[in-house]
Order: sequence, then C-alpha cells, then structure tokens
Amino acid sequence: MVVDPFDASVVWAGTGRAGLYKSTDCGSTWEKTNKGTNGAQLDAGGVGSLAVDHVNKGVIYATSFQGANGLWKSVNGGVDWEQTMPPGGPVSKAVPGQVVNSIAMDFDNPYHLVASFHEACVLPFEPVCEAETIDGGITWTVTSVKGGGWTSWVPYAGAFILGQTKWLFGTYETGLWLTTDSGHSWTDVTPTGGNGSLAGKTISLPFLRNPSDQRYYLPWAGGVMRSTDSTGERWELIPDSGGRSVGFVMGDQYMYSADQWSSTYHVAALNEPATWSPLAPPADLPSDQGAPYLAYDPVHHVLYSSNFAGGLWRLKTQ
Repeated sequence: MVVDPFDASVVWAGTGRAGLYKSTDCGSTWEKTNKGTNGAQLDAGGVGSLAVDHVNKGVIYATSFQGANGLWKSVNGGVDWEQTMPPGGPVSKAVPGQVVNSIAMDFDNPYHLVASFHEACVLPFEPVCEAETIDGGITWTVTSVKGGGWTSWVPYAGAFILGQTKWLFGTYETGLWLTTDSGHSWTDVTPTGGNGSLAGKTISLPFLRNPSDQRYYLPWAGGVMRSTDSTGERWELIPDSGGRSVGFVMGDQYMYSADQWSSTYHVAALNEPATWSPLAPPADLPSDQGAPYLAYDPVHHVLYSSNFAGGLWRLKTQ
C-alpha cells in the first residue's frame, strides 16, 4: 500500500492474486488498474511489495509473489506491465524461481532498486543474495549477502537504501547488516540487545530520516530502533517503544508503528522519538490481524493501515 507521491488523494493497494488497485479519493472507492498487457501476470501472485516512482510519474514496480514471480514494471500508471527479470537473465541464473520478496527504491535515484528474494540462491552465490539495478530494471547485478551464516533464504528480509552504494539488509532474527560497496562486503550493525528489523518487506516508500533529528528509524521485535547519527551505519534500541512492530511510517509530526500478529499500534512525536504511546486500533479489527503495512497522507492527514485478512483501514489524524 502506497500513497501516491504526486497526488495524495491517490492510494495504491496490492492484493493477493487479484492484482493492483487504485483509489483517487483517499480510499473511498477503488478501481483495478492492471487491465492491459501482462496484467494477468500480477493476478497470478501476490503484490506483496510495491514501489511507486516519486520522480517519474506513472512508473510502478510490483511483485507477483509465488505466481508469475520476478519484478514487474509499469510506465503508464499500472495498466500495462513488463517483466524486468526475464528468463535466462542474471537473476534467473542466480535465483531460478525469481521469487522476489521485496523491492527497495533509492530516494535520491529512483532508477536504483534493490530486490531481495524468498528463495535460496544457487552457487556461486551464497544462499542469501540480492539483485541491484541502477537503470530501472533494464540490467541487474546479483551479489551475495555474507556474514549471517544462512543456509537458505531469510523470510521477510529486505533492503533499506541509504545511498548510491550503501544499504541495509534487515532480517527478523538474524541481524541488521550493512554494505557500503553495493553488496560486495557486509558488516553486522545489529544494535546491542536487538535481533534485526521486521520491516524488510513492508516499508514501501524510499527510506527516509526523521526530519527532527536526521536519524533513521526501523521497527524490530522489541519495538523501534534508530540510527545513532544521520549515516544509518550504527544503531541503538529505543527502550519502551511499543513492543513487537512490523508496520512503520512517518507523517506530519509523528511516527507510527504496528504489529503484524496483533492489533497493536503505537505513536511517537518526531521531536520526542523516545516516548511511545498506544494508539487505539480499528474497533472491528480482529485481535490477531495486525498491520504489516502502514502509509501516511500528509495532505489530508490520513493514516492508512493494511491488515492482510483484517482489511484496509484509514484514520483521520487531524
């Protein structure tokens, strides 16, 4: 789920085996968009990761998870689609099933993307690998994620891009890892007492700093953590920051977090990032269908919450 960067009234929502939907009225009504070339390929799987280009209007990247797989690209607002990872290419040789788990976009260069996989990579790569493109999916380079001792893929893991050659690889329980050379080498930057980040698959917007303190923030199994400075290379845990969190978003003057496996939400002011308070969940939300995906509309002051089987919700914050 993504609020459109050009028009905040527009919301994009991916589904499981039903394609991509668009609302032009802040979620009141919806229309299916993938009706053109290769639209059925999106219907074949889950649009579990979605990236909307914030510079080139109409460009969208989406997964067809455990369906058509690979990474699909539209240049006309989600109508027509093309596969950016065709058979016989470098990605298919490294990851035969091309089961893309998540897609990350660089805020400073939307042609720079990093894809992570829900499938073990084959030799000569390590079991965990990622694919990077700097030309919007025309060409890809595959590199191994080294250091975690993994023997297979890591669920829900994914990249958080910090710069041209620098990004994080977040995992549920096996650490937060940093590369500064486009994936050729890796350093464990997991904060003391932590075990990784739970949002590798579910942060859909480019990775941004808190404008109040210029630090990066990520959810983890014990709440929320933050970088120790503006580089994003060192991290620390925030005590009493709400417990297990997966969904995370910043909007207006606040940060919001949510748990995927319980209807638990928390909020903190951007200028008081160490003080988190409970936020009441939707009244009709089942207790075990929390929010892995959050999005925020700063124009209309709306918090969106996508809760898998629990539905899609919105909260007017002002």
